[in-house]
Amino acid sequence: MPSVVVRVLQKIIVGSISAARRDLEPCWLWVGSTNQDGYGVIRLKDDTEKWITRVVHRLFYNLYFKSVPSDMELDHLCRVRNCCNFWHFEVVTHGENTRRGTHTGGASRAKTRCPQGHPLEEGNLVVWMAKKGLRRCLICQRRQMRESYRRVGGATRTRTENLAIMSGVL
Repeated sequence: MPSVVVRVLQKIIVGSISAARRDLEPCWLWVGSTNQDGYGVIRLKDDTEKWITRVVHRLFYNLYFKSVPSDMELDHLCRVRNCCNFWHFEVVTHGENTRRGTHTGGASRAKTRCPQGHPLEEGNLVVWMAKKGLRRCLICQRRQMRESYRRVGGATRTRTENLAIMSGVL
């Protein structure tokens, strides 16, 4: 059976320069199996001869540099998930990797206005699903809550009745 390095190299082709980072060398694209997130994976036998699945970009980085600490991640600077070019990786924390990302959390942080045009800044910001880094406009959230309140019949009570209910008197 060929060595791990040979098996990995057999499934890599040189791609184009990433649109996200024109200053980087071309990506080395993994053309083998990928996981549900689009990262290249390979099956190997561990020391006990048990089959394990490894993410290729991390394996490649470990082969050529050093082991990535378990509490750290490799950030694809090129933003190409099946890229194996170890010069395109930077060891970062999970939080930093999420902040840099183009998905939910990273994209949410990059927004400066809500879809209705209100500024997303201190005083008009509600953080929800904090692990994912999602933010909402406070003005829009309050409007949505008022509309919901009216729909369920809250508007039929007087202000005094609502205050009594909220304080636990009624």
